[in-house]
Amino acid sequence: MEPKFTIQNHYNMIHILIVDDQKMFREALKTLLESEPDLEIVGIAKDGYSAIEQVEALRPDVVLMDMEMPKLDGVSATKTICQRFPSCKVLVLSNHDDDEYVAKALHAGAMGYLLKTIPAQELRKAIRFLHKGYARIRPGLYAQVVPTFKGMTSTIKTVELAEKLSLELGATSAPPNSSALQLLERENRGAIERRENEPPERPNAKEISWLQVLAMLIVGVGLTGGIYLVRQFLRQPLPSLNLSQQAATLADTKFPGKIEPARTFKIAATTPSVVENIYVKIGQPVKAGQPLLAVQNLEAQNALSQRQQQLQAALQQQQLALQQQQTARGRILELTQEIDRISRTEIPLASQIAEAELQVSLAQSQVDTVPLPQRQDSIERTQAIYQRALSKVHRFTELYQEGAIAKDQLEQAQADLQVARADFQVAREAAQATAALKAARQEKSRYQLRSALNAQQEKLKQLQQQLQTARLEYAQATERLELLRKQTSQLSARQTPQIKTIVKATSDGIAIELPVAVGEQIFTGNPLIGLAQLSNLTVEVPVSARLINALYPGQSAAIAVGVGENTQKFTGKIASINPLPDGELNHTVEIQFANPKQALLIGQVATVEFLQ
Repeated sequence: MEPKFTIQNHYNMIHILIVDDQKMFREALKTLLESEPDLEIVGIAKDGYSAIEQVEALRPDVVLMDMEMPKLDGVSATKTICQRFPSCKVLVLSNHDDDEYVAKALHAGAMGYLLKTIPAQELRKAIRFLHKGYARIRPGLYAQVVPTFKGMTSTIKTVELAEKLSLELGATSAPPNSSALQLLERENRGAIERRENEPPERPNAKEISWLQVLAMLIVGVGLTGGIYLVRQFLRQPLPSLNLSQQAATLADTKFPGKIEPARTFKIAATTPSVVENIYVKIGQPVKAGQPLLAVQNLEAQNALSQRQQQLQAALQQQQLALQQQQTARGRILELTQEIDRISRTEIPLASQIAEAELQVSLAQSQVDTVPLPQRQDSIERTQAIYQRALSKVHRFTELYQEGAIAKDQLEQAQADLQVARADFQVAREAAQATAALKAARQEKSRYQLRSALNAQQEKLKQLQQQLQTARLEYAQATERLELLRKQTSQLSARQTPQIKTIVKATSDGIAIELPVAVGEQIFTGNPLIGLAQLSNLTVEVPVSARLINALYPGQSAAIAVGVGENTQKFTGKIASINPLPDGELNHTVEIQFANPKQALLIGQVATVEFLQ
């Protein structure tokens, strides 16, 4: 049973010194123990030498000692502390549960040995037990450190004896210079003598059920400690990898990417023409020399008429572009004026209104906090009454001791003092509540001010976005107008072309872009069709910056497209590596591979494995 904290032992604090080389564990342990009213952390040390110096200076009651530390380990420090300061009790907290560490700690003089994964409540119990002189060893470690337990045939009795020594409050307390190992050996000898004088007992169902409960408790503690360690591990930054580790990680990782053509090209119109016919569709494979489009130049039929018609059409388009340019310019002017008006008038006005509301709220709060002389909750009034009542009690006490007044007068003065003290306390609480209300009103006014400014800023932002769009439209209209003027000049200077021209593919590939339609009039340089070669394809994959150093241009890679029986596999090489990472610290790696069967893979998702 855990010792209860009462008023009587409030001033009998247990002074604790934490010794551990891991700062995170020291801070966590300090936080867990500081919340207890009877536990006080008097010092923290990060190695054995510092622990000995602080024990000598602070004289703590209990030392929580780590085993493995720099400069001087926990075993040596424990031995020195137990020899030089017998009244100081050492409790070892370690990550190791093997018998060698336990035996070393107990032989050095430690009174207890627990694992760092122990629950917080159990650790607090252990500290209180240790302070009272009881040894504290986690159940399950007893049989590892007492050799005579290895010869006992009853596992159940061994567990019961270990639990009795480490958990029951009624166990025999230890002398100041006794170690936990001596206590364990003495308890062990007593248990063996009792077993020799008692008839053998068969384990019953109740004992087995207690073993099951103990096993479940051990599993629960282990899982809790494991989860804590995993969370601590995940909070640490990812370590850097050497080249061999990067290569191993790359070999076990598949990178997804989208297949794109390695080479694309466009066929443009050589003369101003009209699309007469289109023989292919987007996505259709084509061969070198295959007809793609038929275009007709009207100048061949009637050079003069065709040229005039084309010039007229160009002028109409120029007029349309000019109208779009003027519309965009007017929109830019309108938005600029609106933004200027909001910036000069609405935003300052909203700020002034919100600031005025804040001042009104502050003024109202100040009015509410002004105490009236006749109010009973005025802090100055109640304080003066309290001071006067206190002075009256002191004066009546002296008069009563001299026999000048009756006892009931003194008691009446004391009662008045209690009433005045209560009134003074209520007045202070009311003043604190008023101050809190004032702070809340101020905070609310600040939020209202921020909200009003944010609304105006959001409106201004939207207008700025619209202004940016209008400027973009203006730039596009201007660019189109310039292009149309240039094309018009070209039309005037060119000779009459052939009547009909068949546009043919210059190489094998696939149609990926068709920006024209039948009957559409086009000009010189305008794209007629976009083609992509299927013989060579590329796939781009993102690779983490932690792994990129293991890759190099020309390195082989395996590409897989599809799933199951329909999977197509290719072998390629790294064509390029982008030296600049993106926002997620990934480098873009481009892999190029041959597509001998001219399979239609553009746009499909592929997985890439880098080969060593």
